[in-house]
Amino acid sequence: MLVDFAPFLNEKLGVKNLTKGSLRVTIRRLTELMEDGTFSVRKKRYGLKCLECFQKQFDNYVEHLSLHGLRVSTIKVYSKHLLKTLHEFHARNIQDLSELRPQDIYAVFEKSSDKHNFSTPVRSFMKYLFKNNFNNLDLSLVVPSVRKPKPVPSIYSNSETEKLLSIIDRTTSKGKQDYAAILLALFAKLG
Repeated sequence: MLVDFAPFLNEKLGVKNLTKGSLRVTIRRLTELMEDGTFSVRKKRYGLKCLECFQKQFDNYVEHLSLHGLRVSTIKVYSKHLLKTLHEFHARNIQDLSELRPQDIYAVFEKSSDKHNFSTPVRSFMKYLFKNNFNNLDLSLVVPSVRKPKPVPSIYSNSETEKLLSIIDRTTSKGKQDYAAILLALFAKLG
């Protein structure tokens, strides 16, 4: 839908080669301009900075990842999620990573809004802390895992699925139950 605005912006405003993100910004600015007569330029968001009390371990860990051949993009992702976690540890009054307990990891995990990206970086960092004597407990063993569900490929075509649903007798409670179970299975396949 946003791509439809590209010719208009190109023709009327002389704007060329827009990405979807820059189209959104342009549309937001035009909307603000129409409503208020002005628009605001939002400042670029900068990522979290490492807290001073964790800086040494964090920097050493990032160097460790680099020396072990991880891609720059992977290191950035690990760093981003790890910095959020370190800030949460600090909010729990942890000033030294040797003070960490399994309860702290569970609490921060529960609070995390991105559980899928929590486990791998935090587990890796905890293993690093243990192996390099920053922590005398191997807390990597208590970092919860989250598995992403993998959809099961369907072996039925759409017409076969429709035929299957149409032959279920939905006038009985057993038929209604079967129909609901098959619908749930079909929706799970789509997810």
